[in-house]
Amino acid sequence: MKLKKCVIVIGTIIILVLACGIKGKIDLKYLYAGIIYGSKNAVGSELFFSKNNGFYEEPFYLKIYAPSEEIYYTLDGSEPTKESKRYTTPILIEDASKNENTHSMRTDLSSGFVAEDDRYQVPEYLIDKCTIIKVAYYDKDGVKSNIEERVYFVGFDDKSGYDDVNIISVTCEPSDLFGEEQGIYVLGDTYQKFLSSGIEEDTWALWGANYRNRGRSWEREARINVFNTDRENVLSQKVGIRIQGGVSRGYYPKSLNFFARSEYGDNRLRYDFWGTGYYPKR
Repeated sequence: MKLKKCVIVIGTIIILVLACGIKGKIDLKYLYAGIIYGSKNAVGSELFFSKNNGFYEEPFYLKIYAPSEEIYYTLDGSEPTKESKRYTTPILIEDASKNENTHSMRTDLSSGFVAEDDRYQVPEYLIDKCTIIKVAYYDKDGVKSNIEERVYFVGFDDKSGYDDVNIISVTCEPSDLFGEEQGIYVLGDTYQKFLSSGIEEDTWALWGANYRNRGRSWEREARINVFNTDRENVLSQKVGIRIQGGVSRGYYPKSLNFFARSEYGDNRLRYDFWGTGYYPKR
């Protein structure tokens, strides 16, 4: 089996390239002759989108349909509420790379920033980004639907470095990654406790931090979308994510483990990543 490159996207930010082998394809599920994409789930949430997850050469206007006029959405990865933007007209989806950098400008993603290691610098340029939209509606009784989300990569045909690579988009609540208390990707409260403890550790990558914590209590729910080299969305599934590694937990970017569990919807990742005929659990 030939190993291929794979790009990992966390939230809207492309941050990691590694080697993995992903091949094969599945047919996209769609409704209304391929015009409107969406789902109807067990609790009655029924949201439809004019464009499905994927890669698009040109900007487009996204239309959203629901059995309610109270439709709300976010573009920052957070859960939509009545305080979020209300959908009233089609939304322009274009190359998000021109937007200001946000999470990539953080200096709490590794103790290397604190130690002033020269290898750790925030980017002085606009990094490549995709668009993540999360949508929910409220019915006439004020009951909130389940949340639907879509991921759009616009204009990537003109960007270098993405030929013959597989891309995995990982989306979750921003606070689950970057929150002081529960964020698994940052120094967080654990680092403050480490400073207060007086423990001496010469290797900065081993300093106490949220990302060094382990176990189920440091697993967060997320959704992964896998796109093969033909840009087909071969997997879209909720999973649990954890930081993976030993000393490397202190570095940036970080490795992630994905866990398929029944509580997230399925106890297998329903894609044959390695061409073995086997669906992995992680």
